[in-house]
Amino acid sequence: YNDLYVLHLSTLRWEKQVTATNGPSGRSGHRMTAAKRQLFLFGGFQDYITTFRYFNDLYSFCLDTFQWTQLKPMGQIPTPRSAAPIVVSQDGSTLFIVGGYSKETDDKGITHTDV
Repeated sequence: YNDLYVLHLSTLRWEKQVTATNGPSGRSGHRMTAAKRQLFLFGGFQDYITTFRYFNDLYSFCLDTFQWTQLKPMGQIPTPRSAAPIVVSQDGSTLFIVGGYSKETDDKGITHTDV
């Protein structure tokens, strides 16, 4: 799936959010975290019955404009993986990615990047 739903907490009503087409492709096993009025999405996989495709891409979703942006961090990029926990530092300046899973590799590295 590549759809986005919003739950309005005051009414407990779900709404399917229409976003621009420049967002991430449909996937499972990705992880998200929030900081500075943005959601950050990393990794995940697509299951094509006989093959899996893992991702190591990073997107931000602005909660003010409802727009996706693909981020292109520099440095040593984490290998493609799913289920990699991510967290943002308390001051919102750094994103940490730890572990994860991939049938393509057993890399369990730790990566951080400034956001």
